Amino acid sequence: MTELARNAAKQGTDPWEAAYLRFETPEEEIRKFTERLRRLGVSEWPRETNMVELFCGRGNGLQALARLGFGNIEGVDLSSRLLAEYTGEARCYAGDCRELPFADKSKDAAIVQGGLHHLPVLREACAQINGRVPAQFVVAAAHAQDVQQLKEGWPTGVVVRVVEGETYNALGAANAAVVSSGTATVETALLNVPMVVIYRVSPLTAALAKPLVRTPYFAMVNLIAEKRVVPELVQGEFTPERVAHETLQLLQEPNAREAQRRGLEEVRKRLGPPGAVERAADEIASLLQGTAGNAF
Repeated sequence: MTELARNAAKQGTDPWEAAYLRFETPEEEIRKFTERLRRLGVSEWPRETNMVELFCGRGNGLQALARLGFGNIEGVDLSSRLLAEYTGEARCYAGDCRELPFADKSKDAAIVQGGLHHLPVLREACAQINGRVPAQFVVAAAHAQDVQQLKEGWPTGVVVRVVEGETYNALGAANAAVVSSGTATVETALLNVPMVVIYRVSPLTAALAKPLVRTPYFAMVNLIAEKRVVPELVQGEFTPERVAHETLQLLQEPNAREAQRRGLEEVRKRLGPPGAVERAADEIASLLQGTAGNAF
């Protein structure tokens, strides 16, 4: 038994809970969540948005949302011990998260904090692409602290350059891009770069969020266009084989590239003059009022 586990046992807490409580101070975690939300364009989200945070822990994500002006927020977590640390006003529920206490489609957004969990699939996909065409791979790091992790673990023979602060330059030089769903898809569309959009959360999170989300598409570009402009590889469809197939199609088939660029042109027209990324959230918020599909 580790020292952490022994101390946790003495205090009557689960070792994972003890590790989580030691990882960051509440204020550090609130700042991290706030920065993450701002990068996602939270300043443009309607403050009346009805949200639930799944696996909310001690509620610091809820604190961040409250400080940003959101009042219709709730949280769910497995650990009543962690929830007891929360001191905010949002209503929280302790449970195993397999049976949520909400009606279907009663939430505008389900929030789950995540990390660099796409890398293993992308590494294998790049190896498959590299085996078919002579490709150059560039990974744009969002933050300096991610650079080292992004450089590691690539298959033999796959040469990858990791850049920081040069996302637009990297996209501008690309024949095709693989983009994690979010505002980055809008930025890629504005640069007229054909793309494959990917995203995956844990199977349990997907099952929990599916009945709560009311969007027919997952990618912001498709939401704005109100049709499938770019391929979406979400959950079970996000595999190395599918990523490689969709990317190779863009690299090897001029007609596929041009068809997608025509769709991206329509998205750019809908977004209008400069400031498009900021307006994308408004477009999506208006679509949410009348849609009834699911993201996953």
